[in-house]
Amino acid sequence: MTRRTLFAAALLAALCGLPLVARAQTQDRARAAAEIESLREQIKAREALLLAPAREDLDAFAEFLAQPRTGIVRLLPREKWDGKLSMRGGGSYYSFTRLTHEYGFGSDISLEQNQFGVGFAGANFGFLANLGTVLTKQTYVVRSVNYGTSDVLVAFRVVRKDSDGSVVVLWKMLKKFSKPELERTPSAAAAAAAGS
Repeated sequence: MTRRTLFAAALLAALCGLPLVARAQTQDRARAAAEIESLREQIKAREALLLAPAREDLDAFAEFLAQPRTGIVRLLPREKWDGKLSMRGGGSYYSFTRLTHEYGFGSDISLEQNQFGVGFAGANFGFLANLGTVLTKQTYVVRSVNYGTSDVLVAFRVVRKDSDGSVVVLWKMLKKFSKPELERTPSAAAAAAAGS
């Protein structure tokens, strides 16, 4: 056999084996993708457990929570959980209108370094006032303005602070204002369009 014949035979053998190898790789990748999706669902379930208020808090405030526009939520300390959970902000942000911890959807409050914060991105802003101790817990009122999303006035009270630094907050929506929109001057609108 000549060198050319050997090379052609080797090439033919390699090409015949390719579909089998490709099929095996496709099956391995499909299995890995399914495992990743399963793990992602398990992580989300564990995160929901981590963020859930204690059953005793839900029971203790059941009468209040039966009222309209109320809720109870746990906030995790940003310095401990940001980047560790699958959601942006690590459970330290909350939107009273969208009822989500996920940062980037018009968040109204946050917890970081044992402090509450408001007004997080762009032109969004907020005001937070500590009303002092009402019924043995700290009570606050927040006005949160998220352009294009929401403008709300909410009262909330810290009903639990756990050893991990998380807090459980009982809240009531006092007022929803009309959704604010930013007005742009012609030169600002032109500058924004030119930058895109």
